[in-house]
Amino acid sequence: MRRATLVLALLLVGGCDSALAPVDASAGVTVTSEAELLAAQAAWQAARPAFYRYTYTQSCEECASGDRVGVRAGLVVETTFTSAEDARTLDDLFETAREAFAEGYTGEVRLSETPPRFPVYVRIGLSEPEEFPTSYSGLYITVTGFEAD
Repeated sequence: MRRATLVLALLLVGGCDSALAPVDASAGVTVTSEAELLAAQAAWQAARPAFYRYTYTQSCEECASGDRVGVRAGLVVETTFTSAEDARTLDDLFETAREAFAEGYTGEVRLSETPPRFPVYVRIGLSEPEEFPTSYSGLYITVTGFEAD
């Protein structure tokens, strides 16, 4: 049930437009375990800037959305999302990736190359590869345009 809740929450956040966003999945530092992700999350929380902005893009199969988000002291203070409730902090992205690891989803997480590292690419498989060996259904989240004050 928890797994279904995570999938539903991921699909509802951000909505979708009509075109799949291009992703440079080779950029960044790959995280291969929940332990590595937790260590990176702790380092981010210790060094995160007081204010930052970024562009959040969520793509699922044949849809995409791109929205600008501003965060101050861990709270969303500006966004281009239709609903401010859908805007996510980088802490939220760490948590999404952590939950996916913990619940056994297939996927990949890449962190920014320079500290404090934050998620720049999150791919979460929504179907098991053995069930659909020739196609892949999933959710892709990218972070671009990061700026810190």
